[in-house]
Amino acid sequence: MTTVFLGSLVSRFSSAKAGREGLWRILPRAGLAVLFMAVCSACAAEPGGEWPKNGSFERGDAVPADWVLDPAVTSKGSIGIGTERVQSGSHGLVLSPNAENTPGPQRLGIGQLVPPDAFRGERIAISAWMAGQGGAVPVVGLHALRSDGSSAGSVLLRPEVQDGKLQRYEADLDVTISSDIANLIVFVIAEGLEGTAYVDDVVIAEAGAGPSSAAPPAGGGSKAADGKASISVDVAGMVRHVPPTLFGTNVEWIFNGNGIWVPGKNTFEPDILRLTKDLGVTLIRFPGGVFSDYYDWRDGVGPQSERKKTPHLPGDKSGGSRHTFGTDELLALADQVGADVLITVNAGNGTPELAADWVRYVNGENGDSPRSHRVKYWEVGNELYMEGDLSGGEMSPEEYAETFLAFARAMRAVDPNIKLGAVGLKNFGRYRFNAHDDWNEVVLREAGSEIDFMAIHNAYSPVVGDKSLDPEQVYRAAMAAPVMVERNLRDTVAQIDRLVPGRGGEIGIGVTEWGPLYALSPQSKWVDHVKTLGSALYVSGALNAFLRVPGVDLANFFKLTEYGFMGWIGKRGNGYAPTAPYLAFQLYSRHFGDVLVPTSVQAPTYDSEGAGLMEAVSDVPMLDGVASRSESGDRAYLIVVNRSLESAIDAEIDVSGFGEGFSGTARVLSGPAVDANTGTELPRIPGLDWAKQAVAGSKGRFDRGGPGEVGVETVDLGSLDAQFTHSFPPLSVTAIELVRR
Repeated sequence: MTTVFLGSLVSRFSSAKAGREGLWRILPRAGLAVLFMAVCSACAAEPGGEWPKNGSFERGDAVPADWVLDPAVTSKGSIGIGTERVQSGSHGLVLSPNAENTPGPQRLGIGQLVPPDAFRGERIAISAWMAGQGGAVPVVGLHALRSDGSSAGSVLLRPEVQDGKLQRYEADLDVTISSDIANLIVFVIAEGLEGTAYVDDVVIAEAGAGPSSAAPPAGGGSKAADGKASISVDVAGMVRHVPPTLFGTNVEWIFNGNGIWVPGKNTFEPDILRLTKDLGVTLIRFPGGVFSDYYDWRDGVGPQSERKKTPHLPGDKSGGSRHTFGTDELLALADQVGADVLITVNAGNGTPELAADWVRYVNGENGDSPRSHRVKYWEVGNELYMEGDLSGGEMSPEEYAETFLAFARAMRAVDPNIKLGAVGLKNFGRYRFNAHDDWNEVVLREAGSEIDFMAIHNAYSPVVGDKSLDPEQVYRAAMAAPVMVERNLRDTVAQIDRLVPGRGGEIGIGVTEWGPLYALSPQSKWVDHVKTLGSALYVSGALNAFLRVPGVDLANFFKLTEYGFMGWIGKRGNGYAPTAPYLAFQLYSRHFGDVLVPTSVQAPTYDSEGAGLMEAVSDVPMLDGVASRSESGDRAYLIVVNRSLESAIDAEIDVSGFGEGFSGTARVLSGPAVDANTGTELPRIPGLDWAKQAVAGSKGRFDRGGPGEVGVETVDLGSLDAQFTHSFPPLSVTAIELVRR
């Protein structure tokens, strides 16, 4: 990881040139593409999102993790993490100045560099909980520097009363974070020659969107936790045909395809194969995430006994994997489960010729007999727009546009009928993994004539890292996140139409990696929450967004299996079991129709608080639904998610365009708590200790996971009229199937 050096700015925030002096060791933003590998001895870096990093001071010892102590101030007192006067979690920052902490350019304190791209185009505010006693005064500051080193503005938080009582303070930085601002520096210092200063929960957020010091309303901010709702479905209408490729997944080449392939038996693992068939996946992406831009497909073909073992990534010291799961195994898996294939070619470290040869190979043009499964969808590179991409292949948008065109020419020369995806991402809110705000604009303008779809990764949620947050707050934010995802997808569609005139509707969107994600580090108490009922409700909301946005043609959840924590098929005892997200996904892939139809939902709403990458969202509907019909028109389908943590919601459902009467069946995914789960297990790895996972309050059931905790119940609704009432349980996804009488 790169180390950035910045000048010491503690108490010298008004000196612009001071920003280039001294030695402040700052850790930069880590990409979401940092993936857990089961045999690694060190955990992956945490992704960017909440700033400053470790603002709740839960990690570290003498110096909090991610913060920097200027060596020049170590004689001016002590800094540490304590358990007194803590606002959230179990720890806070404690500064104890001494007689050497005299007024001047350097005071006892710590600092951190914050990337301006995290807030580009926004006005921001800083808040903190602070208290001082015995003569010590805590001060929290935020300073903005332009690219030429001049000051763009600053703001200080300083309690006027030093009574030892922890209180929240907030102020706006009266500056828009424009393109000329190169650095943001946040610092915490103690004034005074004695006493103790306490600081906790330092937060930088969009101005006006910061957390309130008041407690949220009962029911998680719900404006109407109880009450009736209404749903209108026009079965005769049409929004669009449901793309079958929306129900895709990711598999990786490492570790025998993460357990899919059994080398000793030279076959697929039977339980995984069965569960994959049952899941109804329609599109398999390979070779998987960050590994794509360090993958040579030639290592994974030919006799398995002759295939070599290679590192997973540059500098990987885990020993790597033998290429037992390669192209032929991928195509065989796709044939067995009835799925299409999406291949990501190595554009970071590979060549156009290597990619063209891969197209030629899967088409059976290397002297072999033609294969039964030609590959239609190809993606050029993975997250090459990300700063510090682990493949080492990151590039500028100009470089990528040139690279994409070279790959397109070479690959289409082999097969002109393939569909090519270019990678991109339109940053939004706190979700800013694209290091180049102009990436989409440059790539679409320069290469739009050759792009068939934009491959974007904008649907990971909520990514809280190791933050000490209330679990119910985190889950309410996660369930609200699809609202922001849908807005971003619509903005991206509009961006494509604007930048590539004449090709409106021809360039689609592929959300080629998506899914619930809370943390990457085994030391995080959130890392295993991807498997819960609350995460399943996020999955349902995200699929609703993908269905509703015209132009979203492909989607691949991340990921099918894994030896770590991210697989939707997990290990349980000596076998494999579906997680709650798997069960939610299955309702769509197995119990939804061919044609999306107009649907209107009126329901109580709630306001979510921000958490991790997810900012606060107002007026989140408690009920969210989509409807469809079969191609023949004799069946109609309605899927509804109830985001309420406590309350069932009765809805009056009006079904038009489907006759006067029909019979109905409901399949209901539910469980006793938002963190309930099916009991899949984290792997036991020598030298790796997983953190004890968060439990959602007194009713939480994370530690009670098992086969009976979360499941799908089928209910016969009997004969129904065109208007009927249905009660949706709290924390549920309900798939209703209607059959014309």
